[in-house]
Amino acid sequence: MNASYEIDESTGEVAFPDIWDVSQVTSHIKGLLTRDGVLASLTVRGEITNLSRSAAGHIYFGLKDDKSYLKCVSFRSSAQRLTDQPKDGEAAHASGRIGLYEAGGSYQLYVDDLVLAGKGELYLAFEKLKKTLEAEGLFAEERKKTLPEFPRFVGVVTSPSGAAVRDFLRVSADRSPHVRVAISPALVQGETAPKSIIAAIDRLEKLDDIDMIIIARGGGSFEDLNCFNDEKLARRIAACSKPTVNAVGHETDFTIADFVADFRAPTPTAAAQMVLPDREALLEQVNVLLDDITGSIGRNVSMKRQELATYVARLNIFRPLDRIADARQQLDEVAGRIARAASANISIMRAEMKAAMDRLAALDPKAVLARGYSIAYGPDGQVVSDSGQVKPGDEMSVKFRKGEVKTQVKESI
Repeated sequence: MNASYEIDESTGEVAFPDIWDVSQVTSHIKGLLTRDGVLASLTVRGEITNLSRSAAGHIYFGLKDDKSYLKCVSFRSSAQRLTDQPKDGEAAHASGRIGLYEAGGSYQLYVDDLVLAGKGELYLAFEKLKKTLEAEGLFAEERKKTLPEFPRFVGVVTSPSGAAVRDFLRVSADRSPHVRVAISPALVQGETAPKSIIAAIDRLEKLDDIDMIIIARGGGSFEDLNCFNDEKLARRIAACSKPTVNAVGHETDFTIADFVADFRAPTPTAAAQMVLPDREALLEQVNVLLDDITGSIGRNVSMKRQELATYVARLNIFRPLDRIADARQQLDEVAGRIARAASANISIMRAEMKAAMDRLAALDPKAVLARGYSIAYGPDGQVVSDSGQVKPGDEMSVKFRKGEVKTQVKESI
């Protein structure tokens, strides 16, 4: 016996009642919907309207077009995993199954996933390219290069007028004022951005002494960051001969460039903190090393003095004339060994101390100026490493070991 009809056991014919209960009708309709293979899994496109959220975490809304309206619900377990959160007035692609809500007597779409329509095609293209490059091994950790522990010269691909470059330079100046930074300007949004970023990487890769290349941009929408999902750009980053760091968007933003780069930083500021050494911390380590060396020398000298005192005490106890000569000779030999050992230890410690001081001195940017070099700054206050950065008529300043001069560009060669 079924709630909405009966089957004659002798003939096998279906017999429907003359009068139906409301629950029988809704149950029958629900069964029809459940058995329909098309309605069991489909994606519906429409404009989101009448959005509301329950205290239990369920999301209720409708999808409409110019002719019809469809009720939708995404229960809490599915709502927490939605690719995009629904917003009133947004066009969207909602995926799920059609079912009947018996208590309300209405059919509705039970939504398992939702993608804003403006993002849908971009997201599908993103997933397709991601699978392709991953299959080729471009995301494999074993092909990625190791970042230098103590970089001396880094290149940054970014917009010269964005907040990302200001944040990076600020943190860089605080942590590693001795590290040179070259900004390679590029567009970081729009259809022409991938080509511009590739050109900026090409410029930096030609610098032989550059230690790594950082690609930086602040946060934005999926569409804003889509230029970093470009296939040509992804392959250029993967083929770069210098270690690469991708620092694009916020911590929750992921692009194809993140997967192919040798290292991913969640933000441009985090990139500066993660890949540039902290000069103050290095100085503190050197001071700790010097303290260890000084303490080690003091402990060795004290130990040898105690040993010498022990031998002297033994000589005072055993005073027979026939043993004095031997004791004196043994004392001379021990004293010689002590002196040689102490001298050797002191020489080693001095060498280690000098090496540590040399490394510290090498980190001092003033040492470069002391050797006769100078540093040129452009009109914008940035270091000029290429004559193409300035043009005739630009005001420049040149810093020497002692003093600084102002000058004007007459000709760029």
